[in-house]
Amino acid sequence: MKAVDGVSIGYQVFGEGPYDLVLNDGWMGNLDANWDLDDFARLLRVWAQRARVITFDRRGFGISDRPGTPGQMAIEKSLDDMRAVMDAAGSERAVVYGFEAGAAVSLLFAASYPGTRHVARPARAARSLLALIRLPVGLDTGRGE
Repeated sequence: MKAVDGVSIGYQVFGEGPYDLVLNDGWMGNLDANWDLDDFARLLRVWAQRARVITFDRRGFGISDRPGTPGQMAIEKSLDDMRAVMDAAGSERAVVYGFEAGAAVSLLFAASYPGTRHVARPARAARSLLALIRLPVGLDTGRGE
């Protein structure tokens, strides 16, 4: 699928179920390699028994194109990519599950399109959001803990 700015985004659709589940994983995703990881492949198969799963490689990773400029890696581009993948897959309403860096994008996506067609289920979102805005993770008590 080609994004608006011409970057190709690789995606997969598999499984059956009463709802769509859009997976937005962390920075190092790879659609092909995910199936080679026994535990992750088993999780994908379980999800596929319950839902139509839509997953994609973020730009710059896996089978998606490497952008030519740093601006093409902006978080807003991730929002556009996610929406374009959903449109290409024919998803009108979905549960959006983001983990690691994908959690921050999923939260922003749900906030950007409230009440339209998305339910966000972020995992480790707080940590991802803190990293995104470059705040330290954890509390420094000053006691060497």
